[in-house]
Amino acid sequence: MSWMAVAKKDVRDAVRSRRLLSLIAIFVLFFAGASSFFVKVTSAYEVEDANELAIILSLTTPTAIFLPTVGILSGYRSVVGERDSGSLKLLLSLPHTRTDVLCGKFIGRTTIVSVATLVGLVVSGGVIAALGAPLPIVDFLLFALLALLLGAVFVSISVGLSAGLASENAVVAMGFGLVVLFTMVWDILNIVLALLLSYFEIGSEAFQSDIITFINAMNPRQAFYSAYTVVNSASQTGTVDTFWQQGWFGFVVLVLWLTLPLVFGYWRFAHAELS
Repeated sequence: MSWMAVAKKDVRDAVRSRRLLSLIAIFVLFFAGASSFFVKVTSAYEVEDANELAIILSLTTPTAIFLPTVGILSGYRSVVGERDSGSLKLLLSLPHTRTDVLCGKFIGRTTIVSVATLVGLVVSGGVIAALGAPLPIVDFLLFALLALLLGAVFVSISVGLSAGLASENAVVAMGFGLVVLFTMVWDILNIVLALLLSYFEIGSEAFQSDIITFINAMNPRQAFYSAYTVVNSASQTGTVDTFWQQGWFGFVVLVLWLTLPLVFGYWRFAHAELS
């Protein structure tokens, strides 16, 4: 399995350069700090019904901003960096195909982010328990699994861009542009679109609502929230008008964002001339 050799090399390089250790330290600080903050905030309000899941639910928002940034940072130089340095030609001169390189880079970088995420969440759980706050283990584990999936999604985006674009500057611009789009600008654009549809009276109110809710559902950050509403113990089945407003659709969106960037990267990388 040639792709496995590429993935192992990526992980070994991260360990040797202490990049993995640095990433673990950042995750520990982030999750421990966020957990401590939210425990103190929730304990200030004596809402017994909300306490059981309040801390985990509070962690979803900062996690949905932090992980995309780290995912992009972890993978943006994975292929284009080696192409610029000339080491990609050496790598391909070994018994590795371009598919092996792409898959190996994705799996290696995802492993690095996943290890750091798991260590950070273990420390987070310890902080929550040490501060005496309730910690529903099953809900916390499901949150951790979805966090791993979200991290993998943005590693996929960064590796796909890194393989599909020849310029490192273009990869950086597009990668972090997407992070800003998904975490900050998406909702603003949705509001602007809603105002435009209403102002120009395009379609019925139901049609306008469907357009806005569908676009909102396609954001991987929103998909992460929707998916967790399905699996946590406080999940309630409500009546919604469209299938994309149902929680399970969040998993579909996450899987699409996990696979499509890699397909794009493979398509471009397979036909690229390596200078």
